Amino acid sequence: MRQVIIALDIFSLMVSLLVLYGNIFEIKDKRERNRSYSACVFLVVIGQIFDLAAWLMDGREDLHRLHAIVIYFCYIMGFVIAVFFLYYLWSLIDENKKLSRWTVIPVISIAGPYCAFITVLCLMGKIYRVENGHYVIGDWYPISQLYTVLCMIWAVVLILYYATELGRRKVIACFSYIIMPAASVILHFFYPDVSFSYVAFGYAVLVVYIMVQAEQEREFKTRENTLIEASTRDSLTGLYNRRAYDMACTQMKKFDTVGIIFCDANGLKRTNDAQGHAAGDRLLLTIANGLIDIFSRKQVFRISGDEFVVICPNMPYETFHAQMISLGAFVRRSGMPIASVGEAYGSGVEIHQLVKEAEQQMYLDKEQFYADYPKMERRSR
Repeated sequence: MRQVIIALDIFSLMVSLLVLYGNIFEIKDKRERNRSYSACVFLVVIGQIFDLAAWLMDGREDLHRLHAIVIYFCYIMGFVIAVFFLYYLWSLIDENKKLSRWTVIPVISIAGPYCAFITVLCLMGKIYRVENGHYVIGDWYPISQLYTVLCMIWAVVLILYYATELGRRKVIACFSYIIMPAASVILHFFYPDVSFSYVAFGYAVLVVYIMVQAEQEREFKTRENTLIEASTRDSLTGLYNRRAYDMACTQMKKFDTVGIIFCDANGLKRTNDAQGHAAGDRLLLTIANGLIDIFSRKQVFRISGDEFVVICPNMPYETFHAQMISLGAFVRRSGMPIASVGEAYGSGVEIHQLVKEAEQQMYLDKEQFYADYPKMERRSR
């Protein structure tokens, strides 16, 4: 059994170290509950090291004094972990419903005097003793667990009372954290040779990490991706905006060929002045939807009020040319072109030069439009 417990202790310690690393370095949101959870896991790691050392010393009569000291710290770390978990639970609830620290301070404040009391009992050999190199439970062992039981009871009360604020996942995770070590303590009382307390702590912090802490990071990344997506989208058309266009241009240099289409709405100012901005918005939406129908939505960008750019990486020229013909037919389907268009095709390394060429062609097409429809020309370009 000793070898089994040592092996489980080592594995549990490795799990706790991974959890601690994940909570410190992988979770970017440094809220109070994350700091208190990191402290809680760190204390579990320290306790696991003491517990592992105690089991490795078991049976060594020449180390009985050191063995007794290590066992004492195993007891003390259990109390400290209980305190920090209670504080972590408070911070977890406080995120959703403001909660006074006095909710947990009375219970936490007992920890110091209680540890002093247990220290005296340990020195008297009432809690445990080391005989012939082996750990033996004392008659007053149950007293050593009273404070831990008190913390657990108070934690259960808080979990049940604030279950709605916590949510199902957090409630399950917190109960798991309480139940696993509690079960191991009860088992140890009836079977003194079996002690899985710190193994249970290791798996308990893992459950909390998976169900609460890591879920927080997933939520954070989802919110972050949503914000990034919103910041790169045009609110009117739903197309990518100028920021997304600038980001896309920096990525085009890795492509052998890139096709560029520069598209500018015709008569937008006149439409806004004569028919109102709602009509102007409809014109822009018509152009945007037409571009989406011909090209992929991911390729189309609205870079300013009436200007659109289409970027086609690694598209064969024949395909690009065919789509340009389709675009030409679309903008002229009602007779008067609703947009002026320019194109360029070349190496991705020359992306900015290609955009300039396409823009120059668009201006030539725009001049032809105003020549054909002089009433649509706006004086102040």
